[in-house]
Amino acid sequence: MLQNSRHSFKIGILKKDVSILAVVVGLIAIMVSYAGPLVIVFQAANVAHLSDAHLSSWIWAISIGSGTTCILLSMWFKAPIITAWSTPGAVLLVSSWSIYSYTDAIGAFIFSAVVITVLGWTGIFEKFMNRIPYSITTAMLAGILLSFSVDVFTSLKSLPELVFPMLLCYLLFKRFSPRYTVVIMLCLGLVIIYFTGNLKTESIELSLVNPLLTMPTFSLDALIGIGIPLCIVTMASQNAPGIGVLRADGYNVPISPLVTTTGIFSILLAPFGSHGINLAVITAKFVRERKRMRIKINAILRAFHVGYFICFLVIWRGHCIDFSSTS
Repeated sequence: MLQNSRHSFKIGILKKDVSILAVVVGLIAIMVSYAGPLVIVFQAANVAHLSDAHLSSWIWAISIGSGTTCILLSMWFKAPIITAWSTPGAVLLVSSWSIYSYTDAIGAFIFSAVVITVLGWTGIFEKFMNRIPYSITTAMLAGILLSFSVDVFTSLKSLPELVFPMLLCYLLFKRFSPRYTVVIMLCLGLVIIYFTGNLKTESIELSLVNPLLTMPTFSLDALIGIGIPLCIVTMASQNAPGIGVLRADGYNVPISPLVTTTGIFSILLAPFGSHGINLAVITAKFVRERKRMRIKINAILRAFHVGYFICFLVIWRGHCIDFSSTS
């Protein structure tokens, strides 16, 4: 049976409960968030022929939106609410953005965000989710996680010196020290890529991001070709599984405020390039635990750290990121 997430505790308990492990797990969640999905953002930027400045503004917008909503929603509902940008939405942009102007795309982003906000505000999406059987939502999550599990064995061909030791490390420490398994795997992976020469930091130069505000234009073609599909994939591939993850972990959080809040932030940040903020799925599994109140507080703290890491790191940009957009 799902448990209500509104446990009563004080901020002082949160401060007392802060641990290095919670911070590290938050950092790992950020690495997972940026390692793969951001590559898709680069690809979409190449398709749309965006400048380095517009790409940096886009990354700034989706990161600030994710970090801020993560912190606010976790504090509001006293539950580990993890948000992110729409990865399926970025995949959609890779295949469709080339035939639309940048300003028309911004208008489509706003249109999609408005529709999502309305679906959340009116409670239509919550009513829809409440009628979906629990087994269906968990099956959606399993389908998403399956591809990540299979990719581990696929990577054995290209990077066996990295993947094989980390896989053995996972199997070993999951048996004897499950709480620190992910942290140990991270450290091992960093050591391996350092000594194998795959860790390259020479070309990184940090500077402050300068967000670019773009006035949108609204084209019927862009609304149909980007706006509507973006809304559908965000709701079906991100928000619906995201709710499923919350329920699977025992957090009975109201759905409508979550969707409405992320929708509002998507509207506000769309003029800066954000294509959408939504509930996270994969990242959320790194920071959630259940069963005891103490563990739930730790999970909430990890959600906070995810938000803090995103907001802090996105203030800076590396010129290596700029070069990635043109490579």
